[in-house]
Amino acid sequence: AVLDELASHMEVIGVVDNGHDVELHAVRGQATERLLAAAANAEMLVVGARGEGGFKGLRFGSTANQVVRHITVPVLVVPNVPD
Repeated sequence: AVLDELASHMEVIGVVDNGHDVELHAVRGQATERLLAAAANAEMLVVGARGEGGFKGLRFGSTANQVVRHITVPVLVVPNVPD
């Protein structure tokens, strides 16, 4: 169900049908650790920046912040856009 919802969102914003290879995965575990492990052999990692955690003053969320600090491949942090 999570992957179906994500695929639906990707379609709405036009990511799926623009000729890019996109892989969607749902995993359990600590978010930062899982993202870093998944990106170990990737060309690039794209993460959202919800920033809804308990760390006030961060430009983006704590997970994105930790990923940026420890990633070994290029990373794109997409800011949260209000509805």
